[in-house]
Amino acid sequence: MSVVNDINEWVTVRVNALNSLGKLKDEKAVPILLEALKSNVDTIRNSAVIAFGQLKDNRAVPQLIQMVENEKENDTIRVNAISSLTSIGDNRALGTILNALKSKNINIRQSAITASGDLAIKEATGILVSIVRNKNEQLSLRAYAAEALGKIGDKSAGPILSELLADENESNAVWIKLAEAAGKLHTASISELVSERAQNSLEPVAVRAAAFMALSGTAKSEDFDIVLKMLDDGTTEIRSAAALALGNSGNKSAIQPLITKLQKDGEEVVRRDSAKALGILADSSAEQALIKSFQEDATASVKNESAIALGNIKGKSGISALINVLQDTTKANDHRWNSAIALGNAKSIEAISALEKTLQSNNGNIHFESAEALRKITGKNYGYER
Repeated sequence: MSVVNDINEWVTVRVNALNSLGKLKDEKAVPILLEALKSNVDTIRNSAVIAFGQLKDNRAVPQLIQMVENEKENDTIRVNAISSLTSIGDNRALGTILNALKSKNINIRQSAITASGDLAIKEATGILVSIVRNKNEQLSLRAYAAEALGKIGDKSAGPILSELLADENESNAVWIKLAEAAGKLHTASISELVSERAQNSLEPVAVRAAAFMALSGTAKSEDFDIVLKMLDDGTTEIRSAAALALGNSGNKSAIQPLITKLQKDGEEVVRRDSAKALGILADSSAEQALIKSFQEDATASVKNESAIALGNIKGKSGISALINVLQDTTKANDHRWNSAIALGNAKSIEAISALEKTLQSNNGNIHFESAEALRKITGKNYGYER
């Protein structure tokens, strides 16, 4: 690893080494990465910034904050520093991100908007609402702001989203994000236009999918029925979107139809999103079906989404199945590290012994996710600083 900060080595070689350290997610690389943040070579600093986002280690937070706030810093580095601060999730960065929402640099603002949503910074709601409402703002910024409002979850934004959804002249790019956000906020009162667009087969699939999400949040039986009907649509993307919306609805009546799709739909994406929806609903009645798909589905995406769903349900049988796969070195690596993620989400005490063993794995993702799962379960750091 000494090659990283060797000024006599080719920059390309040093950058490649930094990129590898980030992908390996090895906590022993932190001191070297901290030194690389001080480099006078932009590409070296940028690679170190990205690596810290992958490691999620908070020892770089002060330097990353300085980079974001330094207007003389390379714009790409500043944008990536915001992304890494978001990944790390340290509260020390919140003020910096809020200030970046006012930046004159469009890329910095966009990154700060995304970060505000990912970190659910409630204090950003007012600024984001003003961006969404301002028709003179760039469409991309308005769309990102709407998406962020949905992630933050402040229901005070609901009436504004509903108002804008009624505008037939709104661009599809923004309207889609408004509808998705309204659904996530479970906005009860939305325009009739949403229902019309959901059922209009001539509308773009992305528009209809967003409309499903908005309808799923109203808690009205007629809106739920519209979305449920779409689960049997002939178009793969429509079925997939309907599954996700049903998960968002919180309505337990969706569980059996989603199980049926998980078990019988011929398209991987529909089975995957049915598993995801069942994970959001997190009802024990879906556990056995999810164990089966976790163990037997032919596709990685369905297995991995089933793992996360089992972690959300936290049933004994599901936990046991997750531990078994985590320990089985013949299983695919992504299958194993997603099992670790799920066990961490479940805060499964039963998994501690198995996770401590997989912490020794040579696979960076298995090692990293085992450490993160153990932190969630025990409250202790396992090499990384959080």
